[in-house]
Amino acid sequence: MRIELKRGLDITLAGAPLQRIEGTLTSSRVGVQPADFGGLRPRLVVAVGDRVQAGDVLFRDRHDPRIACTSLVSGRVVDIRRGNKRRICEVIVAREGSQVAAFPSHSANTLTSLPLDDLRDTLLRSGMWAAMRARPHDCIASPAIEPRALFVTAIDTRPHAPDPAVVLHDETDSFVAGIKVLSRLSNGNTYVCVAPNSSIPVPECRRIKRLEFAGPHPAGLAGTHLHSVGLPIARDADLWHVGYQDVAAIGHLMLTGTVSARRVISLSGPGATHPRLVHAMPGLDLQQLSNEWNGPVGITVSGSPLDGVEGARYLGRYHNQVTLLPNETVAPHRGLRALFGSAVSTQASINLRTRRYGMLPLEVFERVWPYRSAPQVLLRALLANDEETAERHGCLGLVEEDLALCNYVCPSRNEYGDALRRTLDAIESSR
Repeated sequence: MRIELKRGLDITLAGAPLQRIEGTLTSSRVGVQPADFGGLRPRLVVAVGDRVQAGDVLFRDRHDPRIACTSLVSGRVVDIRRGNKRRICEVIVAREGSQVAAFPSHSANTLTSLPLDDLRDTLLRSGMWAAMRARPHDCIASPAIEPRALFVTAIDTRPHAPDPAVVLHDETDSFVAGIKVLSRLSNGNTYVCVAPNSSIPVPECRRIKRLEFAGPHPAGLAGTHLHSVGLPIARDADLWHVGYQDVAAIGHLMLTGTVSARRVISLSGPGATHPRLVHAMPGLDLQQLSNEWNGPVGITVSGSPLDGVEGARYLGRYHNQVTLLPNETVAPHRGLRALFGSAVSTQASINLRTRRYGMLPLEVFERVWPYRSAPQVLLRALLANDEETAERHGCLGLVEEDLALCNYVCPSRNEYGDALRRTLDAIESSR
């Protein structure tokens, strides 16, 4: 099935990466950030000085201790950084040795017949359960809920994103195995979302559906895929999505019994000496990339330049990009010219850090809005903290990345993603 988006916006930025994997980025320390895991309240199970293997648990969810977050490297816990009210911000592991925790392994032809409880147990104990996120709220999926549908995001239309087909070229067996495992978790369909004519393999199965998405960004976002299928989004977090590299990691876990720390990310942006794809791992220390800059060290973004985390110290758990921006970089003039101008001059630019004003009811939002709802009504409700109207117009199916284009084109420079998160948190707390 092919779905073509007519509305959206592809953004051009200098420093696009070569779609070829070249080398590996490593760091002496790896940081695991509980804030990356939506809805999780961490309870530490390690202390400073403890030694861990790759796959050992660092912390668990206070609400559901079955959900564990594990170390991707072997080493020693050297620091646990806390913020306000002693909230855990980072667990830092210094790499030492190569010990790896062992889990049950299986042959590929037995994955569809293994007891479901055994599959769940392996995913939970290894920490790979955290790869599955649920809408609404984009929290870690609850083991107590059976999803109505599961979406595998094997397309990425963010600026400078790695091409999933390139990333998975040597991981097809693990990817197919991961899809088979994930399809067992739901009685509904598992949708594998890919680009048109993609070479990414999809297993032949009645409940595994291949969806091809064409068109501009956000054609590659999970929120777009959920809305395109037309499933109603309720307050129960029973629509799940998983990134393509996590699917391959789940397959690798089931086939080998070990947790794979290897990911492929893009290292790109105007500040990058050699924009390219590289092997790395979540939690990579981004401050150790000083030799990757083509000038003075500037702003490091964990994630896409459109919706990533500016000034991040460590690579986020779900990020497949690192963007390097020189300090003097200013954004191309956004708003009306982003849509109606034939080209955006690099000379016509403004600083991102500008004053914000009230929302203007302009057509720009409709031009980048791929959903069925009315964007202006929803965006206005978010800014006004009108939870009832926002929910009625589809906010439960969205997260911050889904509104990044609205931020980009807004003449008033409003941050709709932040307003959406406040609304989602308020709705959740009222349950």
